Amino acid sequence: MDVVLRSAFFHADATEMAFCILKQLHQNVTGSKHGGAISSFISWVASGSAHAVSLLPRASSPESPWFAYFVLEMEQELIEERTGLWREVLRELAVASGKANVDQAVKKAAHNLKIPTLSAASLSIYRWSQQALDTPLDHPLLPLLWQKFFTLFLARVPSASGVPNRGGVGDKFFEGMINLSFHKKLKKRLQDATEHYRAKSISDSVQAEEAAEDQLTDTLHQQQEPSTEKKIWYTECSKLFRTFGLWLEEPRLHEPSLFLPALPPQYNSNKLAALLQGNVTPWFEYMDYTKVREDQCAALQEWEVTHFRTEDHRLKVPVLANAEDSTEPDKRILKRLQSYDSPVPPPPLRPVKPVMPVVTNEMLCNRGTVLDSLKTSFKTLLDYALSYSLHVSEHTALDCNFLELVPQLYRDVELEVVLHAACDSEPHTRRGNATYCAGPAAIRLKVILHCLQYEDCVSSDNGMVDLE
Repeated sequence: MDVVLRSAFFHADATEMAFCILKQLHQNVTGSKHGGAISSFISWVASGSAHAVSLLPRASSPESPWFAYFVLEMEQELIEERTGLWREVLRELAVASGKANVDQAVKKAAHNLKIPTLSAASLSIYRWSQQALDTPLDHPLLPLLWQKFFTLFLARVPSASGVPNRGGVGDKFFEGMINLSFHKKLKKRLQDATEHYRAKSISDSVQAEEAAEDQLTDTLHQQQEPSTEKKIWYTECSKLFRTFGLWLEEPRLHEPSLFLPALPPQYNSNKLAALLQGNVTPWFEYMDYTKVREDQCAALQEWEVTHFRTEDHRLKVPVLANAEDSTEPDKRILKRLQSYDSPVPPPPLRPVKPVMPVVTNEMLCNRGTVLDSLKTSFKTLLDYALSYSLHVSEHTALDCNFLELVPQLYRDVELEVVLHAACDSEPHTRRGNATYCAGPAAIRLKVILHCLQYEDCVSSDNGMVDLE
């Protein structure tokens, strides 16, 4: 899909057809098979989901930027532009007092439009910035992705006819801890892109100088022109990304009293004026057509090889290195096998006696032969039965002996123990009434002990300790 959309991008009719197909696919995903884009959006919001249904599986698609460009532009038109959601969000952020809250602005905008709300992360300004952040620096579509982002970032708040310009609110989308961190990532990415194209312009210039030293003057003149043009293009791209970085950091661009001629040349007032006026024409002059053409040719060659349209897939006949390769293949194989170590001989074969003897028809017809062949098996069964019977008899005898010996091993002994309870030893001076002790009290206890036959239970220390 990415390869097809890359080819369709440079043809207006193919681009229009691609958008129609993607819109139809989006309607099928949202479940709206009848009606236009508005009914598709209503079908989505009726489900109560806080996240818009998207054809992109993730927040961005760095592996297929062309597909992401078409999808993001199509979904921005269906979800935000045709419903008026984006314009209403800008108005809510403009009238918000104090620190702006994008989520609250989206909820109020959806309430004013009588549609269910969606999360702030689903807004196109965040999706375009995330795609631009994840796209490789050398991708031809990268400048246009940033253009789409700044078209939303520098958008002016809609106002009625005769009402003064209220400026922009793009900086309010990046307030708060999380959004501020994301804003820093965008700034760092723009700096990396600026340095990338600046380094490419320098390296391209160095390569041209090295080529000038090694080639003739006429050949040099033919090769210097494209190299010089490429250097100029790299320089312009470096300036563009530097300008993007200035736009991202300059708060004056969101003020209603902005005067473009007063800005320094680095701000590129012409491009800035085009964005502020709502001009969405892509800046094709910043696209690397050479790389696009190279990618298209590489994809074409890969397709031809895959579908056997070229001879590259055919195996070439190997060139004989020496005279020995001219010998017969079987001789070369045997010669190579002889160069290896001798294989280990196979293990000795041990004959296995069959579990069941072979029974022939003649044996079954002769009674004596059948009985003779079964004698061995019957003898094995009888031996096992006899052995089993002996083991059972031994175990039964052991059980009976155990039951007879246990009563003889232990005996019950009745023991009478006398315990003497001493008088209270507390002094009489601490008592309220004077009492006199007549002597220790005798307490008699009778217990039954289980003792071994040879053990004296009465004199046993353990028994006395337990009684006490």
